[in-house]
Amino acid sequence: MRNFTSLLLAVMLALPVRGEGLKEYKGLKHRPLKTEPTTQKVVERPCTEVFLETCTKGCTNDTCRAQCHQNAAPYCAAREKQKAEESAKILMYLVLLASGPLLTLVDGPRNYDGGGGGQDPYTFYWDLPSFNVDLGVGLLSGGTIGTSAVGAFRFDHFGASLNANYFTQKGDSLLEFDVGPSFYLGSTHLSAAISPVLLGSAGSGVKTEYGIGVRTSTTAYFGKFYLVFSPLLGKINRLWQFAFRGGVGYKILPELGVHLVYDHHGVLDLNTLVISSASLNGALLYLSYRFN
Repeated sequence: MRNFTSLLLAVMLALPVRGEGLKEYKGLKHRPLKTEPTTQKVVERPCTEVFLETCTKGCTNDTCRAQCHQNAAPYCAAREKQKAEESAKILMYLVLLASGPLLTLVDGPRNYDGGGGGQDPYTFYWDLPSFNVDLGVGLLSGGTIGTSAVGAFRFDHFGASLNANYFTQKGDSLLEFDVGPSFYLGSTHLSAAISPVLLGSAGSGVKTEYGIGVRTSTTAYFGKFYLVFSPLLGKINRLWQFAFRGGVGYKILPELGVHLVYDHHGVLDLNTLVISSASLNGALLYLSYRFN
C-alpha cells in the first residue's frame, strides 16, 4: 500500500496549488462559440488564416498588414508548442484514471465476510454491499467557497455514483455534477470504481452545458484510516474538463468518518487561436457515512 500512498502524494504535489477565481473558471467553461476569429475553432481553419484575419482587422495601412503576415508563422508555431505542453495534462489524467484500478489488480486477495456479519468493522469485505454519502465544504482559489456531495453504492462488481459541487463567490455561483454507473474492482485494501459519466454544469447567467467523461474512484483502507483518490476526465462545451479529489480520512466510528482532501477542477480550450485554461484549487473537509 506504500505504492498507493506514494501515488497520492505525487499527484497532489504535481497538481497546481494556485488557481483562478470562480469568475474566470466559469467564464471559460461556459464561453459561447462566437463568430469572432479569436474564438473560432482553429481545428476547422488554419491557424495562420485565423491569425491574419484577427491581426489585420485593425490595420489601416500596408505596413501593418505586412507585419501581421510576418508574425503569423512564428505565432502559430509557438501555439503548436503550447498546445503540445497543455495536451500533456490529458495524458497525465489518462494515467491517473488507470492507476487506481491497476493498483487494485496487483494488491492482495479480497477479504470475504462469509456471512459472519462483519468480523472487523474497519475491514473492507468484498461479499458485503458498500455505500457512502460524503458532504464537504471548503475554500478554493480566488476566495471561492466550495460545497460538495458525493454518493456511491456497490453490490458485487456493479454500482453507481454521483458527484456534485456548488461554488459561490461574491454573488456568483456554479453547480457542476457527474453521474453514472460503475464497475468495481476489489482487493485486500482497495476498492476501485470505473464510471462512464454524464457531466453537467449550470450557473447564474449562463447556458447549462452537458458533456461526457470518465471518473475512477479508489478508496484504500488501513484500519481506521482510509485514503480517497478520484480523478475525472471529460469533454463539455468543446472543452476538456479535469477534476481530482484526493486525501486522507479517519473513521471516528465504524460507519462515520471525516476526510480532508485536495480538490482540483480545471478546464482547457485547445480549439481557439488563443489557448486558454482556468482552474479552481483548494481544500475541502468532508463528513462521511460509509458502510463497508
